[in-house]
Amino acid sequence: MSRVFRLIFVDENAQKVEYDLTAETLVPASSDAPSNTSDCEKIAILPGSAALPFEVALPFSDPEKIARVLPQFVADLYVDVDETWHFSWKALKSEQGEAGCLVVGLTLPPQFAPAMLAGDDEFRLMLPDLLLVDARPGMAARVKTPVCETIAIFSEARAVRRVLPLSAGLPEDMLLAAEGVEVLEEVDLTAAAPVLHRQIESLLASDCGSLDISGFSRARRRSLRSLLALSAAVIAFLWFMSWHLFVWLECRITEGAAQRTRAHMQQAFSATFPGTPVVEPLTQTSRSIIELEKRLKEATLMPKLPWLRVLRLVSMVGVSDGTFRRLTARENGFRCNGTARDYAALERLRSLFTDSGIFERVNIAESRQADDGIMFSLEAPWKK
Repeated sequence: MSRVFRLIFVDENAQKVEYDLTAETLVPASSDAPSNTSDCEKIAILPGSAALPFEVALPFSDPEKIARVLPQFVADLYVDVDETWHFSWKALKSEQGEAGCLVVGLTLPPQFAPAMLAGDDEFRLMLPDLLLVDARPGMAARVKTPVCETIAIFSEARAVRRVLPLSAGLPEDMLLAAEGVEVLEEVDLTAAAPVLHRQIESLLASDCGSLDISGFSRARRRSLRSLLALSAAVIAFLWFMSWHLFVWLECRITEGAAQRTRAHMQQAFSATFPGTPVVEPLTQTSRSIIELEKRLKEATLMPKLPWLRVLRLVSMVGVSDGTFRRLTARENGFRCNGTARDYAALERLRSLFTDSGIFERVNIAESRQADDGIMFSLEAPWKK
């Protein structure tokens, strides 16, 4: 189903005439054509005869920058133009370089403000009637609407280079000759409804933000940016909350596992070390294991001592001279406890140990009289 538009033609005195446009017909709104404004998109068509054309070369092409500086540049061309005027423009490629552009457009006085013309409703599109012409580069045309008639010269489609208002009373032939126009085409916007319908749909389908004076596209972009910012904030908040929920669940799971591990460790510690109070089972078990490993290492460590020579030396001692009760050998030395028949036998034993060559020296650490002889204790450090 084709779209239905409510066209509002505005003359130079800001008086309005309404038409209903379909893909086949353009009829006054008071006729039997569809006139339910709730089903129509309102399009305001402003008089090109009241517009002032301009061409401004800029060293940049950013639309936001152009919209900010354009009133100042156009004010240099027309004395009466200021920021209260309304600008409909199009950026063309510039010969100054890729970064620059040539801004071609029309500016209209403040009485054509959208708020003053719309009343209680808003316009979907608002632009000069000359921009609805299917123009070619260099084309000159007499454009007619139900409310005005204007001669315009185009540099290309939707780019007006010169406007020749007929209301000035100047000879038409002289104006056209001064502009070098040889052929003047007749364009009646109300005579070809299908063409006008296609032009409006083409404008609405394209990015006509700079051509549109109503501000609908800019308001929609602002709303879209606000929606995107709000969506980004909501997504960030949800991600933040999800991340915290995930961390909280991980902490709960880890804490539960730690509690179960501590309970099992308490049971295992109590079973392994009965009678020992359980304070911190993990630390106590770790410390106990380290101590047991240390004791086991010490118990299984065999020092590299000359055992065979010591045993051979002991076996050389005569049985009649005495007996050995205890032999102790460590890494730092040798100790021998026993009983000698008399002091002479004890001295011979000391001399035998000294002459063996495996000791630095041999000392009699203790000797005393006993019932069965002389009890003694010899100490000797190993020779290095």
